[in-house]
Amino acid sequence: MTKILIVTSGFRGILNCSLAIAKKLEDLGYEIVCASPGDVGKEVAEAGFSFYQQPSIYRPEKEKNKAWLVRKIWNRKSPMQLLGQDSFADLIQTLNIGLVIVDIELREYVFTAYQQNIPIILLSQWFNHLADDTFPLLCSYQYPSGDQEERKILSTELEIRKGRLEHKYIQLQKKTSGLDRFSMLEKYRSYCQFPIDQIELYTWPPPFTFKNMPTLFCNNEELEFPHIRPENHTYIGPQIWERSHGGISQRLTDFIDFCSRSKRNLVYATVGTLSKEYSSFFNRLLRAVYERNDLMLIISHGNSKVHSNYINDSVLLCDYVPQYEVLIKADLCINHAGINTINECLYLEVPMLIYTAGEHDQPGCTKRLQYHQLAHVGDLVEDDYRRISTRISNVLKDSKLKQKMATARQHLEAIDWESRLENIINDQLNLNK
Repeated sequence: MTKILIVTSGFRGILNCSLAIAKKLEDLGYEIVCASPGDVGKEVAEAGFSFYQQPSIYRPEKEKNKAWLVRKIWNRKSPMQLLGQDSFADLIQTLNIGLVIVDIELREYVFTAYQQNIPIILLSQWFNHLADDTFPLLCSYQYPSGDQEERKILSTELEIRKGRLEHKYIQLQKKTSGLDRFSMLEKYRSYCQFPIDQIELYTWPPPFTFKNMPTLFCNNEELEFPHIRPENHTYIGPQIWERSHGGISQRLTDFIDFCSRSKRNLVYATVGTLSKEYSSFFNRLLRAVYERNDLMLIISHGNSKVHSNYINDSVLLCDYVPQYEVLIKADLCINHAGINTINECLYLEVPMLIYTAGEHDQPGCTKRLQYHQLAHVGDLVEDDYRRISTRISNVLKDSKLKQKMATARQHLEAIDWESRLENIINDQLNLNK
C-alpha cells in the first residue's frame, strides 16, 4: 500500500480541501498521513488521520525585532534548518513516503521532496495561477482577452506587478541582511538543485510559483475563464469537507430554528479568517437589515470589529461559526469572494452577494462569478445601507440566478471527480517506478 503524505499550510480553507482529498484517497486504498506547520493537529486527528507537526513557517521579516537581532539568532543555521526542512526530510525517510501532495505555497516542502526524489503533486484551492498577455493574474479584476489592445493592458498589469514585487523583495533582503523568507527559499532551491526554469517569479501567489509541476485544482473547471488548460493542471472539483453537525452551538441552533419558524430569510455574512477591513461594511449591513421584518442575519466577522446601534434580536454576531452547517440553512450568503465559501455555496445552491476587499485571489474569483452569472456583486466602499438592502432583495428574488446555480450543481454531480484524482495519483507513481 502506497503511503501518501499531504502537507498544507493549515489555513482553514486549504485544510478542509486537504481533509476531503485525504478521505477520498483513503477510500481508494491509500494510506494517508498529514503534516502542517500550522497548529491543526486536533482537526486532523478528529478526521481520523495521523498528523506530524512541522516547524512554523519561516517569516523573519514579520518579526518586530530589528534585523541585527534576527541575524544574531539565525546566522549559524543553514537554509534547510531555518526553513524547518531537516525535520521534514527525516519524516519522509522515516515514514517511507511514496508520494507527497503539498500546498502550492509551501515551496520549501516542494524542494525537500524533490531533493529526496519523492513524487510530488501540488495542491491548489484556487483557479489557474499562471498568467500572460492573454490570461490575467488571479489577483486581477481583468477578463482574459485575445484583443490586441486588451492584451497590452494585461501585459502591462503583469509587468507592473512583477516590478513592484521585485522591489519589495529587494528591500526585504536589505532590511533583514538576506535572512528574509524569499532569500532563504532561493538558497534552499539552489541547494536542492530544483530547476530555476520551473519557477515563475513575482506573479501570484508571491514570491514565485511553479510552472510545470502536476497540480490538483480543487475547483470545477466549468467556472474557469475560457482558456487552453495547461497539461499539468487537473481539476478535481470542489473538495467539500462535510463535517458533522455536532459542532454547532445551542445559541446558533436556536437562532436558526427561530428564523425558520418565523418564515424569514436567513442571511449569512462572512469575510473569512484573514480579513480586517469590513467593520464599516458590517455596520452598513446591520442598518440595512435593522428595520426589515423579512430577514434574520448571522455575521461571522472574523478579525473585523463590529460596533453598531443597529443590532436587535434579528442579528447574531459571531467571531466564528461552523460555516457548512449554517449554509445548509441559509437563503443568501454575503461573502468576500473567498474560494472555499464560493464552492460551498455552489455545492449547496446558496445564492451569493459578493463584497470583496480585493485581497489575494478575490478579484479573480469575483470576475469568474460575474462572467458565469453566478453571483451578484456589490461595492464594498460605495454601497450605503439602502443600496445593500436593495441588493439583498434583488438576489433573493433572482430566479435566473437560482437556476444557474442548480445547473452548476448538476454539472458537479455528473463528473467522476474521484477517477480524475485517482488517475493523476497513479500517473505520478508510475512515472517514478
